[in-house]
Order: sequence, then structure tokens, then C-alpha cells
Amino acid sequence: MALVLCEWGWGGGGGGVGPPAPWPWADARPVARISVPRLSAGAIVLEGASGHAPPFGPGHVGGTALPGRAGHSVVAAHRGTDFDFLRSVRMGEQVVVERPGGGRSDYWVVDKRVIDTRTETLTLDRGARMLTLVTHYPFEGSMTGGPLRYAVTAVADRRMPSVD
Repeated sequence: MALVLCEWGWGGGGGGVGPPAPWPWADARPVARISVPRLSAGAIVLEGASGHAPPFGPGHVGGTALPGRAGHSVVAAHRGTDFDFLRSVRMGEQVVVERPGGGRSDYWVVDKRVIDTRTETLTLDRGARMLTLVTHYPFEGSMTGGPLRYAVTAVADRRMPSVD
């Protein structure tokens, strides 16, 4: 149901200016759609990575660039639902970011890593056009809320090699 509501919000189903809130009490609106064409997978990104957004979709982390814009954007999501496809992403893989109202940015994966939040943090490169997608790790198992995160970083540089 949440996916249907997010799709409705992305498509402008509310009839207002810009994407509407996906449900009446939502504290977030769609800010981007991220997809990996080879995997036919993706997700709608909601503004904010806290509040009511995380259970319903990936959230844009405040203080980072909006997805598809200049700067370093970070998007976080739950592993078992929205970003489960990250386990299958390859180095050099294309990641597409679509923005509300049109506009598209293409990124290519340059890094995949597990981060232990007890000893590491993400380093932001605000001068680059980058996108980092973060989810809980490991992908399997019942451990939730642990300290490990899986991070996939992609850059908007057309010179990146294509995936074989």
C-alpha cells in the first residue's frame, strides 16, 4: 500500500503544485525516483530520513544535496524492502535519478562497502556530483538496528565504464 501511495504522490495524484504528500498525515513528499535499469529495480525517495518517512520508503538525508542535484546526496532506506536490490548492484553500474517535474541524472557506481557506525562515518564530498545509497547490513537475518550499514556510492561522470 505504501508503494502505491508513493507512486500516487510521485505522479502528482493530488492535483496540486508539485508532488503531493503520499498520504494525508505524511510528513514527507517525493523528491526523486532512483532506479537501476539492469535490475529493473528502484524506489521513490521521500524528503527526510526521519519522522514517518523511513517505514514507507527511502529518505533523503537532510544537510546533503537533493538527489540529482549538484553536490553529494545521501539516501537511506530499510534493507529488507526498499534497498534490498543494492546487494546486486555492480561496480560501474548505472543508477538513474529522476526529479519531480522532469529532469534526469545518470550516475555510475564507484564504491560499495560495509560501514561500522561505531567506528566510521560517511565522508561527504560537497564539491562533487555524487549519490550514496545506504541501508542496514547484513541483508539476511533478523538483526535490526545494528551498527552495520551497506553503502553504495555513485558519481555523475559519463566517462565511467559501462557494465559488461
